[in-house]
Amino acid sequence: MLVSKSCEIHVAEWDIFYPADLDESRVPQILRPLTNVEHEMNDFPWYTVGRLVELLEKPESSFAYLHVTVYFRARAAMLALNGDILDHTELFGALSKHQLQVGGIYRKHLQNYLLMCMQKHNMARLPECDRHRMDPFDDPGETEKNRDLMRRCIQAAERAFINTLNFISEGPGMDARIEGESVEFWVKRIERDRAMDVRVRVTRNAGGYRVKPCRDEAIATFGAGGTARAFVVRLQEEFPFGKAETEGAKECRTDTHSGRRREKEKVAKSDDTTATVAQKAAEIALATIAPALRCSKLNPNRGATDDLVQAYNLERKKHANDVETFWALSRLDIETARKTPDKAPWMRLSDANRHYRQAVHGDAMRAVDIATRADALQRRYRRAIEQTQRLGANK
Repeated sequence: MLVSKSCEIHVAEWDIFYPADLDESRVPQILRPLTNVEHEMNDFPWYTVGRLVELLEKPESSFAYLHVTVYFRARAAMLALNGDILDHTELFGALSKHQLQVGGIYRKHLQNYLLMCMQKHNMARLPECDRHRMDPFDDPGETEKNRDLMRRCIQAAERAFINTLNFISEGPGMDARIEGESVEFWVKRIERDRAMDVRVRVTRNAGGYRVKPCRDEAIATFGAGGTARAFVVRLQEEFPFGKAETEGAKECRTDTHSGRRREKEKVAKSDDTTATVAQKAAEIALATIAPALRCSKLNPNRGATDDLVQAYNLERKKHANDVETFWALSRLDIETARKTPDKAPWMRLSDANRHYRQAVHGDAMRAVDIATRADALQRRYRRAIEQTQRLGANK
């Protein structure tokens, strides 16, 4: 049964957030939620193939780019969790040590193999794989032939991706090379500049939620003869997280003796809610810091000046009445105090720690969710500052 529909901002990104205190035992808890989106080969967004290389190279605020990022990042996480990895313990150790961005590594391999495929077959662009855009008078088997080529190309990229993860997990020096690049290159494969905000429509139901393009984008796409397809995100409770998650999962399982379903633990909220909360908070902060930014009170080498930091923190305190945002701000203040102790958070560190502990209650899933929210807030604020700085420079 459908329960709600809404228009929201989702972030199309390749990077994965790793908490500062992460160890290898918690890595699966970070990766597993990324696989909630449909990511099997049968779910491949074939309508994007004609522009796939362009989307991988030049990010844009479009539903197609969002679909590509969530799909391939989910496959990257799935392969790290369940692929042909020589030693998962070693891999998870490498992921936590280097905060390895498997999404960015996957994107680079996929891009390389798509370009090699085009060069080998002397193509100017990838072959059409969307049945709705194929010439109706062409051989019906042409679509499947094109799709088979794409599947083989993706499989080759994923073999290289797994090989790279195995290589890095063995602990070679940073100068060691694999797939034509050094380990240092892969370790630093960060794609933050490719993150884009995308407006989408979301329909929630009992099993998760369905994401489709906003109305204006859908009208423009179909009007130009293009196609689009929604994707589905399942609830996280469908994916238990090993030992750490069993305590939370057990609370949601049916009690075979009493026949009653216990729900003492809440499932961590999905990324769409994170994006919505972060968007609201970023807009509030932007309205406050914009005047200071126009007065050039931002040093690109040192970050925000003290008065700007105080204005920023005061505004956060004033508007942190949303409990989810409040928890995320508590976590963000803890991280701020650790990284830059001279930039005092609006909440005392002891209070921030206390509020954070109360929010988590030892629940690993909740901790990951709050950490994700805090990272989303930080990225949103950073983008808001950079955007306003650019606007100020253009005046």
